[in-house]
Amino acid sequence: KGRSLGWMFSSQSGKAEIDPQYVQFFNELVSIRWWPVIDTALCPHMPWYLGEDNEKETENNDKEKSVIRPKLCSGNKVYPIEHAWLVSASSFLLDAQINSDELRYQLGWNNQIPANILAKQIIELGNISDLHKGNMRFQEDMAIVVPQIYKQLAPVVQEVDKSMFIDKKWVWVGSGFATQNQVAFSSAAVVDDLNLYTLPSDLKVFSSLLSFLGVRETFSPSDYVWALAKVKKEKFDNPLSSELITTTISIIQYLADCDLRNCDCEIYIPDSNSILCLSSDLVYDDAPWFADSHGDITQYRMVHPKISNDKC
Repeated sequence: KGRSLGWMFSSQSGKAEIDPQYVQFFNELVSIRWWPVIDTALCPHMPWYLGEDNEKETENNDKEKSVIRPKLCSGNKVYPIEHAWLVSASSFLLDAQINSDELRYQLGWNNQIPANILAKQIIELGNISDLHKGNMRFQEDMAIVVPQIYKQLAPVVQEVDKSMFIDKKWVWVGSGFATQNQVAFSSAAVVDDLNLYTLPSDLKVFSSLLSFLGVRETFSPSDYVWALAKVKKEKFDNPLSSELITTTISIIQYLADCDLRNCDCEIYIPDSNSILCLSSDLVYDDAPWFADSHGDITQYRMVHPKISNDKC
């Protein structure tokens, strides 16, 4: 197939610009559903376009029908294999090699990839990322692929429907993807392990793109309160690890210096057993000598010893 396509058009470069009939020929050729496409994903963690009909069936949860990927498509839905990581979520990949400059031009391969195709690609990568947690090959590929997508998306980002990105994991944070609400360019406190992330330094070159799509300069106090509540939900009444204790105390120290009087929220902080509790349920032992000489105070739930009195 590849040799046939390459031979058919290798000597035609330039004619389409001067011959209207040749232009019409190319337009018809591109619209015909005869272009051979790759029908198997190139790697396990590459998003894979199944075709419009299959996608509609998937959206409608029609599991009774088996998904059969087309082997042929029209030229306006196909890209060369070298564009795979940029378009595979919404376009077919040509199962052939085309060397004709004219044919590549007519297929639109020399043009900027449309913003909606790039947006869907990065969103689909985020959608499948949870399936590949801890997969070093996935992380290595994303370290290369994500900057390529951001670079292509940056000049056309104004054409993107920003609502596509709401609540979607599309921001690469070095070990996985996160939503734009979980990422900031900088943080006032340590946020590791709390579902909040600072943008990796090598991606700050795309700050204009990321800011336009909702990544903030820094987190607000309410973000940290949300993060603590999420950890409480995940850990319930289990003690936190030493790493999480360090992180939560860093956040609590920051929150203690914030004006939270207008914040209608409940703040969780670790007790003396490293279990997150509502701050209103804890007390600080500011007179340990009193307990030593006047009896049992176990009726009280004490704050973690690493949290100082002034922060309490």
